[in-house]
Amino acid sequence: MRISMALYSIAFWLVLSFTGAAQQPGAEAPASVVAPVHPITEATLRRYFEACHFDVRNRESLEAQFEAQRLQLPAWYPKAVWDEIVKTIEEMDVVDIALPVYQRYISEEAAQNAILLFVTPEGQAMVKKVYDQAIQHESSGDSALEARRKALAALQDEEDAKIHKMLDSMTPQQHRAVEAFVRSEEWKRMNANSGQLAKEFNSVLIARQEQIAKEITQSHQEEFAKAIREYRAAHPDASDLPQ
Repeated sequence: MRISMALYSIAFWLVLSFTGAAQQPGAEAPASVVAPVHPITEATLRRYFEACHFDVRNRESLEAQFEAQRLQLPAWYPKAVWDEIVKTIEEMDVVDIALPVYQRYISEEAAQNAILLFVTPEGQAMVKKVYDQAIQHESSGDSALEARRKALAALQDEEDAKIHKMLDSMTPQQHRAVEAFVRSEEWKRMNANSGQLAKEFNSVLIARQEQIAKEITQSHQEEFAKAIREYRAAHPDASDLPQ
């Protein structure tokens, strides 16, 4: 059961990050948090995100967000500028943005053990189901928090057998390492700080997206002015144009 709860907890962190647990840029680490002696490395964080297909799932989430935002753009907004913003955000290096945050909370050893939980077929299937159900609930109008709760609750009754199969596929050495990990002080520390990690990660992610949009917008002021002039000429009665 310890292993089962560990897997669900780590999956919960993934969904927190993926669905945007925090919407306020500027979150800071609590003063009481002590960074690990051997923090997660860039290479291991990339493997961690790869094992959880974070980039793919984050792209799916971004595409849904962008489509909703696109529908709210004014009619005169230049399509080429919007497409450039979308493309640049989708191609940004999420690991590069996330690494300083993860290094404040996650050790290299803890990350290696977390990867072990997800690289098996059963672990991969669970990650996919958590993400898919979260997206499904959010698209039906649930809040992000409620979507995450439902996505995880729906799995707990049916996934225990698959988790045991996953553990059976590990080598005895790997199994012992994970068993020891979920009983360790390091695991307790990770569990205690998981919410703050997710908030900070989303804070820097959102801040970077906003920075990209601002920089691209500022670099296309002439295009905006031209688009507004042309729209005003074609729609002389329009009342929602900027001056």
